[in-house]
Amino acid sequence: MNKKYEHLFSRGKIGKMDLKNRIVMAPMGTFSEERNGSVNEKQLEYYRARARGGAGMILLEAQYTTNKTDPWIDYVTIAGTDEQMKGWALLVEACHGEGAKACLQLSCGLGRNAFPFSDEQMVSSSAVPSFYRPDEMCRPLSIDEVHGIVEAYRIAGLNAVRAEADAVEIHAHAGYMIDQFMTPIWNKRTDEYGGSFENRMRLVTEIYQALRESVGTDMPILIRMAAYHDFPGGRTIEESIEIVKYLERLGIDAFDIDLGSYERKQWIVPAIYSGDACMLDAAARIREAVNVPVLNAGSHTPETAEAAVRDGKCDFVMFGRQLIADPEMPNKLLDGREEDVRPCLYCNLVCVGRLYENRVISCAINPQAVFEKDYPIIKTNKKRKVVVVGGGPGGMEAARVAALQGHEVTLFEKTDRLGGQLVAATKPVFKQRLRKFMEWEIRQIKKTRG
Repeated sequence: MNKKYEHLFSRGKIGKMDLKNRIVMAPMGTFSEERNGSVNEKQLEYYRARARGGAGMILLEAQYTTNKTDPWIDYVTIAGTDEQMKGWALLVEACHGEGAKACLQLSCGLGRNAFPFSDEQMVSSSAVPSFYRPDEMCRPLSIDEVHGIVEAYRIAGLNAVRAEADAVEIHAHAGYMIDQFMTPIWNKRTDEYGGSFENRMRLVTEIYQALRESVGTDMPILIRMAAYHDFPGGRTIEESIEIVKYLERLGIDAFDIDLGSYERKQWIVPAIYSGDACMLDAAARIREAVNVPVLNAGSHTPETAEAAVRDGKCDFVMFGRQLIADPEMPNKLLDGREEDVRPCLYCNLVCVGRLYENRVISCAINPQAVFEKDYPIIKTNKKRKVVVVGGGPGGMEAARVAALQGHEVTLFEKTDRLGGQLVAATKPVFKQRLRKFMEWEIRQIKKTRG
């Protein structure tokens, strides 16, 4: 084992679940499911590749427990059915087959944060403005609808057990539906689900209790939530500490901590300007307040991840976009091949940008992401002489892939160095990720020459 990352590759536990290392794939939506919400081959191969790459646990993208409340997810007609359970079982088996644990992130919707892909009225805990249409008020969920959400989680828990998932996670992330009940700025209710701290915690409490009844005492239940929202009127770190202490007493096995809300979206998928490990200090505050494991995402590098675990600021480090860019990152680090890790640019162009187009995501520097079956790199049985003209990013990638396929490649570049427009683009100090990618391409091309 590479001793440089001995803490990152130490075994860890969440509840009674044992993990082979401290690397967790963060949940990021792929929009690759079928129209009715069921799993397809693209999703399966995408997660299989990341499990094969060496992550200790794959935290699967949000699985919707119901389509009865949030109009944005009414297409998920399999929610709460055997058909959904069978899809989960396939995803879990894909992860287990490659040596990773699988956690199902369970969501009841986006509420006021729903994408405006239709004209239907958004719903929320209360009559608050829709995020994307602030001149339109959301419809408050009825008591019966709230009870329906709890029942949906109970069914989801039963199906998670049948699918042999290793853990489940409650999606109370950064201003989504459950968080809208937890937070006063969005919860204006005057019934038993609003007002006091106890009432605002009632929905998440009932969801946890329903899940625990379904999954039993052995399966860990995690919760994803922001340490603070970082906008006027949003939740503060002090309020979150009160919440996590309450939830720990309730029985939550681990906290998946990040920052922000849609009002401060730079925290949802941080750009390069936020810096490395940009949400770690907030997670460390939560870690000091509880006695159960804390997971943390936020533009981590292998170095910041190792230091975070070593210093006790968190127990598990989550990688999202980096594992989209290079699913083999954990194995490469473990084998001492750090220089071969394809560095994520944090450009958010394809992994996030396509979400706003209602399209299947991929990656600007890894077109195989979510298209593993469509674009395999396999050795050819018809070796050819290939000429690539131009050593910019496109030319370098074409030369690299052709060489990996077994062709004899000659790359022509009119200047005295490779990189093309990347050479100028990487000059600003804040473009260090782009510079690392250019250096990675050059290094990989040289390695194809043996």
